[in-house]
Order: sequence, then structure tokens, then C-alpha cells
Amino acid sequence: MIQINLARYPSGSLARTDPFTEETGRIAALTHGHDLGNFEGSFPFSLFRNRADNDPFRYLLTTADGFESVPPSVDLQAYTTRPGGEVDFVIVFGTSAAAASTLASTAWSTLSAQLADGYRLVAGSSGGLATVYERTGSPAAAAGAALRAATSAPACHPNP
Repeated sequence: MIQINLARYPSGSLARTDPFTEETGRIAALTHGHDLGNFEGSFPFSLFRNRADNDPFRYLLTTADGFESVPPSVDLQAYTTRPGGEVDFVIVFGTSAAAASTLASTAWSTLSAQLADGYRLVAGSSGGLATVYERTGSPAAAAGAALRAATSAPACHPNP
């Protein structure tokens, strides 16, 4: 899974922390998933390490700015060329608060077209601040659909 940030929400008086920057890290920890946007796998002191030939950053990012850019330049299609290259879930954060220039950017246009082509909306916050897309036709998507069908929670059945 990856997270795409379209806006930032600094918190605290010094505005040094953005509490919503990496929700995928929390979700990955809860679901035993892999946050592909986590740059810590690039450092030798990290608990895990991405192999150079399989490093998600090498395939996903089209610019050196990384996932910290708003919006980041991400190519989901290019990622499929790597061994086992499937991004099953994409969290898009900040759509309702995004600047018009962000929503008109080439990076967001490219990514939103890829989401429209190979993903479906599966969850969203009531104010539109966060949405979750899942890749269609994947085993993870089938498992997710089964779990959503088993609950009546409104968060599991968004109104697209």
C-alpha cells in the first residue's frame, strides 16, 4: 500500500509534525501489510531493508522528491514491472483540502487516471479528507471485498 498526500495538516505550535502524513504505516502495522512509501528501508539501521533490485522507490517514483511531495509523482504502472510489483491499496489523503494547483498538476492527473483505470474506491471519510482505493482483480481485493461484505459498518461501504 502507499499513501498519496494532496494536502498537509501541520499540528502543534511549531508546525513540525504532520499527523496524517503516513497513515499507511499504522495500517501496515495493524494488517501485516507493507508500506511501500516508507523510506526507512533505504537505511542500513532500519529493521527491514529493501533489496536494490526490488526497491519500491526505484519503480514507483518518477522524481527524486519522494512521497513527501504534494502530490508525489508516482507511477503505479511502472511498479508492475518489478518482481511481484502490485500496489494493492492506495490511500489518498487531503483531497477535500487540496489546492487547485495540486489537483490540476500533471502528477495528480497521471495518478488519478491510473486509479480510475485499475482501482476502485472502497472507503472514504465523511468529509472527503481520506479515500482508500484497492486494485481490482487482485487476491487482496477479493479478500477485502469479502471482509467488507461481512460487515454493515458505513466506513466499509462508501458512497462514491
